[in-house]
Amino acid sequence: NGNGSTLTIQDCDFTAANDVDYGGNLVMAEGGADNALVFRDNLVDVAYRAALVGIGDDSVISGNIFNIDTQKVDTGRTSVVALVAENGPVSVTGNKFYGANRAIAVDNAPALAADELTVKDNCFIDTRFAFELSSANEACGQYDLTENYYSFEGEVTALRIQDADKSGDKTDSWETEYKGYQAT
Repeated sequence: NGNGSTLTIQDCDFTAANDVDYGGNLVMAEGGADNALVFRDNLVDVAYRAALVGIGDDSVISGNIFNIDTQKVDTGRTSVVALVAENGPVSVTGNKFYGANRAIAVDNAPALAADELTVKDNCFIDTRFAFELSSANEACGQYDLTENYYSFEGEVTALRIQDADKSGDKTDSWETEYKGYQAT
């Protein structure tokens, strides 16, 4: 999609062909923060290295099921939603995230104020990190991630936050507090 446009994908099922183990990107918005994505009521039932990439201002990700079902593929750790939004708003609500390494990455959206990002009524099941931040997000404010459900390996858990500044494969460490962002 081009600068300033909105791409809408709704009521679709994405599955892999029999001989395909994973995909690279399902949606790659290369226009930066000006590109909005409305991704609503879809089923994504295949492992993607990064399913929705480059998500900009005025985007809505709602009512979807993301069954990624693996922490890593040959090209790296799996991710579902990667934001580049600058002004917002961005809404990620009512989704189910299954089995990804990380669900929502905001580390590439350092200008997006926390109050311009709505993340609620989502279920994170066996998703190692529900949220990924970096030191670039320190000035964004307090993210409200409280109205979601988190479960890992059959147990209800606290929110797991990934520190994108850490080196390594980023699959072994997690935190419930990150540089002032408290998980409640």
